[in-house]
Amino acid sequence: ETWWADMKKDVKYAEIPIGDSNAKRVMITAHDMHSPDKLPWNQVQIRKGESMPNGYYSIRVVEDGSYSFKLYRYPPESNLLLDASAEEIVGTTFRDGLQKGKKIILAKTEVEVGDLKLSGNVEQNQSFALLEGNLKKGSYRLKSNFITANGNLLPSYYTQIEKLEASE
Repeated sequence: ETWWADMKKDVKYAEIPIGDSNAKRVMITAHDMHSPDKLPWNQVQIRKGESMPNGYYSIRVVEDGSYSFKLYRYPPESNLLLDASAEEIVGTTFRDGLQKGKKIILAKTEVEVGDLKLSGNVEQNQSFALLEGNLKKGSYRLKSNFITANGNLLPSYYTQIEKLEASE
């Protein structure tokens, strides 16, 4: 018990470094989220759009500065629009298929990093929603979410965070 009491103070979640000079752009996925809710762990669940965990990411901002947050519903490389209904992918003998994606109308987006709260409207003809804000060096809980047209919270399944270059 004495050993555990001593060790317990050092047990914490691993933090994702943000703003490191070797990785100015970082992609966080729903797999990185800390939540008691079920997390979407495959594209079938992403396409269904039913998994709406309420959670956060443990991050460590390495350097003060301006940062951009790009929030995606679908993998960025898919180039699918935020309100898209991803096309069905027919399976083959060697590959599973994927069902057609559920159309979800996203109205707003929000990012919380500690006490900093950023929000904005979602443009339907985009593949991501963009927010920008200034962060101070330190450890934080990050939340990145969409709010649907009916007021439901939908986590950004993919969030890209990038340290912006200082303007001279």
